[in-house]
Amino acid sequence: MRANLRPMNLGEILDRTFQIYRMRFLTILGIAVLPSLVIMAAYMVERIWVHDHFVDARIVVFYMSLGQLITTAAMYHFTGFLYYLFWPAFIRATSGLLEGQEVTIHSCVGILRKRARSFLALSFAQIAILLPLPASLFIAAAVTFNTIVNANHMGLEVVGILFIFIFLPIAGLLSGYFLWVGSCCALAFPASVLEGVSWSAALRRSWKLTKGSRIRLILILAVVLFTGWVLSMFSSRSVYVLLRIFLHGWGSRHNFILYRVLYFASNAAVLTLIGPIFPIALTLVYYDQRIRLEGYDIERMMDDAGLNTPSIPRSGEAPSVAAAAAVEGRA
Repeated sequence: MRANLRPMNLGEILDRTFQIYRMRFLTILGIAVLPSLVIMAAYMVERIWVHDHFVDARIVVFYMSLGQLITTAAMYHFTGFLYYLFWPAFIRATSGLLEGQEVTIHSCVGILRKRARSFLALSFAQIAILLPLPASLFIAAAVTFNTIVNANHMGLEVVGILFIFIFLPIAGLLSGYFLWVGSCCALAFPASVLEGVSWSAALRRSWKLTKGSRIRLILILAVVLFTGWVLSMFSSRSVYVLLRIFLHGWGSRHNFILYRVLYFASNAAVLTLIGPIFPIALTLVYYDQRIRLEGYDIERMMDDAGLNTPSIPRSGEAPSVAAAAAVEGRA
């Protein structure tokens, strides 16, 4: 047990993450393109043929009707599930780079095919644990808030006060649930990929490994989400400005098909760039936690020397001591 070792702080994890990202930038980017293109196409369909048709209903919150809220929640479930499906490829790439192995798109995506059933089950489980409850409660709170406001014919000042002191705290609590439970489950995919365990065992491993490190995981996710939001806002605004400048005001016509294609393409580009960061960081946290809590680097050295029976299969996707040492720059 090496729990007295200092855990990698946020800056160290992010710095190491970007080092790994740069090592095989095009390969990792190539993996990220696949889910991003599917998500872009799905959002275009949702926006053009589904979302815009819910205009006859009364606005509930954030300029969206109930139907639009439901379809937006459904899209979050779909995109989250799709990204979970590709996390094993990023984790495999990270582990391979730490071990000094050759990493290709084919080898990383190939793991998805080899253990498709297990990863599908884990993706469904993660989504079921994280999103349905807060999404349902958020929609219910929005509908209730809207009903009370309309029934009492409240003015804008009263609505603003209720929104700030009632609705926003509810949304904050639901976001807190998402972040906290997400941090508890965050290391399930690294455990599943690198230890070869089932989806249920991976969730149990994550609960154990994340103890004492959940705030750190929440901070990593917050940094990634904030960075993605800033880049998305910048790219979307850039599309708007460019179309207004070069196409004589077409940027103001949000129903214009070129605007929408470029808008979703820019968001897909941002997703492609940002998508690999979190699973790479999770893999580093996984190794860091195992080194600190389980003496993983010493265990692997003893396994490689034949001094004890390996607790992890030596074949397949099991990580080596080189990967564990490389996490903190000791390789």
